[in-house]
Amino acid sequence: MEKRSHQAPRRFQSHPGYGTLTAMVVHWFCILALTCLAMSASAETAEPNHTENPGLPALDDAAHSDWIAVGRMNGAQFRTRSACTGTLIAPDTVLTAAHCVTGRNGTAQSPGNVHFVAGWLRGEFVWHSTAAAIDIHPGYSGTSGAQRVLHDVAVVTLADKAPSDLVKPLPLILDEPTPPPRSFGIVGYQASRSAMLSARLDCAPLGQSGTVMFLDCPVTSGLSGSPLLVATAQGWAVAGVVVASTGGAHGQSSVAVRPDDWLRSRLSAAVRGQAKPDAERVKP
Repeated sequence: MEKRSHQAPRRFQSHPGYGTLTAMVVHWFCILALTCLAMSASAETAEPNHTENPGLPALDDAAHSDWIAVGRMNGAQFRTRSACTGTLIAPDTVLTAAHCVTGRNGTAQSPGNVHFVAGWLRGEFVWHSTAAAIDIHPGYSGTSGAQRVLHDVAVVTLADKAPSDLVKPLPLILDEPTPPPRSFGIVGYQASRSAMLSARLDCAPLGQSGTVMFLDCPVTSGLSGSPLLVATAQGWAVAGVVVASTGGAHGQSSVAVRPDDWLRSRLSAAVRGQAKPDAERVKP
């Protein structure tokens, strides 16, 4: 892939929360269809019908340079290809959803078939690397339903380190965030607009159960693996991963997973630049 770049920054804003959680959790797993948000090959080329869930609005072209660390996570398997979103949280480490980098049986794709493309905008990009290793949450494979969603996270180690003058990783919040009610955001590549970022930075939390958080921002195909962003005094930081969408009393909403002990340990090690144990890496 040829490396290209573009330019120009800008910023966003925020606003009150609501929501009783118990009913949402019961509905989520017992009544409503929860949709994982990987974008398939056909979704990328067809005209999707998003009348009921249009997803997130387009991000202004000029603002893309603020979010170069949020990239396309492209994967390829026999006869299939897919695209999600991933976030660079260290020069050689991407946080994404597990179902973005696994097959139907929950095992990781070959790392050489997984690509992270930073700054993708209408066919141009800032930087690219293939994966060198994929760490899937140990609670993901072999589970289904609630347990699979709870553990739908993966940490991808890249074959190369992103040059600091091109791509700066987004900071992390590994402890419980305590922002104002509408200080959450989601930025990613949705299927209906896969050549540019979509975003909302005024998402209100509808409730939380353990590490699972519901937000009122509707998400759709391609947005799996997008960062759950939270506003801090220093700017936006990554506080989790968007993994699914669901319906409810408030309409379409997003489902995000916050770090548990396993993910917190992996991300902390990545930020410190420590190599992960070979036994826990999926190699080419």
